[in-house]
Amino acid sequence: MNTNDTTDKEKQVFLNVRLNFNLRKVKSDVPTPIYAVYVFNGTQYKVPTGAKVIPSQWCKESQQAVVSNLMNRYDNRNNTIANKCINDFRERFRKTINEVCEGNNNEDFPLLFQKRNRQNMSKEQKKQPLIYTLQVLADKH
Repeated sequence: MNTNDTTDKEKQVFLNVRLNFNLRKVKSDVPTPIYAVYVFNGTQYKVPTGAKVIPSQWCKESQQAVVSNLMNRYDNRNNTIANKCINDFRERFRKTINEVCEGNNNEDFPLLFQKRNRQNMSKEQKKQPLIYTLQVLADKH
């Protein structure tokens, strides 16, 4: 066996990628948008997640909205929805990184992630009116 022959699956791939979630306005009393900020090969990208949170209910360390028995059910409901958006975003990000690693194509990461994120956001926007209507009806009855 020749040790110099390596397949693409055996090559190491190092990506300089970081993902954080930040609030648009940290010092506010009203809900503020949550942005995903990721760095790829030294370039920073900001992407809106489509979720909002009240800044006092944001945990900077875990980068998630706080859900607690001490808060009212509406805040908990809103923060649970925000956390779901964040977790969905993290999952899309992870899948995109895996796809890039499997294809060994570092240069396409921002475009690939942008495409995947747009497709998901358009699907979510179509779903929201029906979900919102059902939730309103469920709360009434």
